[in-house]
Amino acid sequence: MPGTPVVVWIEHQIHPQNVESYLTATLDNAAQTALEPGNLRFDVLSDPTDPHRFILYEVYVDKAAQQAHLASDHFQAHMGSPQLANSTSEPSKEETEVANRQSEEAPPPSKTTS
Repeated sequence: MPGTPVVVWIEHQIHPQNVESYLTATLDNAAQTALEPGNLRFDVLSDPTDPHRFILYEVYVDKAAQQAHLASDHFQAHMGSPQLANSTSEPSKEETEVANRQSEEAPPPSKTTS
């Protein structure tokens, strides 16, 4: 039986002068993460109202898959890259949650008669 999926939501506020290098490094990390067997999704989103704010939305099959990602060589290199060093203008906001999965099918809608 598979584990419970894990959803990660990270917000970054980037210094204007670092947006291009941040995006290059982050999109490369996302592409490599998408190849991991336990990764279901990795989106890099930009805020349409703030060109310096980005959101990373990641989904893993379970906690072990997320932990494997955090230990991966490409993630460690990404976190230590000069493109990321001092690129944020405020601390990152991160939320991790375990997705709820319904184990049984929902009952069919009730029928009404008139």
